[in-house]
Amino acid sequence: MSEPLEQPEFGQRLRALRRERGLSQADVVGPGMSAAYLSRLESGARPPTARAVQYLAEKLELPLSAFSAEQPDDLSTVLATITSSEDGDTVEPIMSAVRADGQAAAATRWQALWILARLQIKQGRHGEALKTLDALAELSTEVASPELEIRARNQLARCQRSLGNVAAARASALQAHALVTAHEVPASDVARTLMTLVSIEAEAGHSAEAHVHIAMLDAIIPDLPVVLRVEALWTTATVLTREGDHKGSAELLERALDELDSRDDLTLWLRLRLAAASLYLQMRQPDTGEAQRRLVQAESALDLVGTPRLAEEFAFLHALLAFHQGLLDLAGERSEELAGRTRYLSFRDRIRLDLLRNQVRLIRGDRAAAIAELRGLAVQAQEAGYSDLAADIWRTLADLL
Repeated sequence: MSEPLEQPEFGQRLRALRRERGLSQADVVGPGMSAAYLSRLESGARPPTARAVQYLAEKLELPLSAFSAEQPDDLSTVLATITSSEDGDTVEPIMSAVRADGQAAAATRWQALWILARLQIKQGRHGEALKTLDALAELSTEVASPELEIRARNQLARCQRSLGNVAAARASALQAHALVTAHEVPASDVARTLMTLVSIEAEAGHSAEAHVHIAMLDAIIPDLPVVLRVEALWTTATVLTREGDHKGSAELLERALDELDSRDDLTLWLRLRLAAASLYLQMRQPDTGEAQRRLVQAESALDLVGTPRLAEEFAFLHALLAFHQGLLDLAGERSEELAGRTRYLSFRDRIRLDLLRNQVRLIRGDRAAAIAELRGLAVQAQEAGYSDLAADIWRTLADLL
């Protein structure tokens, strides 16, 4: 190891690294480190010994180089290297750099955590992303930028919703909305905050509140660029879907589909077609023709801009389409295969996938096991705050029985 930092720099870095992990001084002390000695190290009153550095590195799960005077691969350098690289597997280097560089400026650390969270979500590591986003939201107050805090809390809310914690997601979205109300921020931040809040309120069954915020969103839609206008229409369509107004939802989605050219945003173009296919399959009388047409369109872009999550969503919708076409064997095969390897689907779609699997099982005669699992799914959805999803499961169960 290189020479350790001298005081007071050593103590400053130690304190920053400890706090980053959410640890108190009491969490760090042990047989190899007294509370008094740790306090003097952090205050800069005592120089660190080699034994103390070894103990702290192990306790904080850090390389010895984290306390080195030489930090050639500081956070700024790592970020510059990663953002200019085409290598997609960059989660671990960022995590290591964030842990090691306790002296980086708050804005630089914010950028690193933001990139890290997005990569973790992209790789389906939502549990890890949640911890990163919690740290990001806390760091945002230190950066003292309302815009950055708004973006952090919106991303945190979306991650919480994806994991099925709709109550926590709503709390985070309301915090973001309070910041939007209190500060003058770009219209794009206002729109994204309202869209996040509206979609979560719809999930949580807060229909009246969702419509209040939809009205706010409608008021600024004309001033938004095409991509945000389309996303706003999609958000409102999602609320109508949750309320059972499939006709109204379809009209808004079709308007969004007509307004967005694939050259504007091919990924959004693909996601809209998956959303439309999903809507047509959720109708009381599923429109399998329209659903299949939209899936065929989506498939043309999947190889170009598809992510693992979009690929899983596409596979799920194909299984659901087969079910509504009466192809039970194909629906059962596809849903069972996907259930065994799903990693990226949202909480709602994971529940819908299990609903589909058990619908097939029940029709095939495996009644007792399927009924028990369907009841468990309804309870799980209800406890997570997805009242409309729970109602769909109970209604499906009643129809099948």
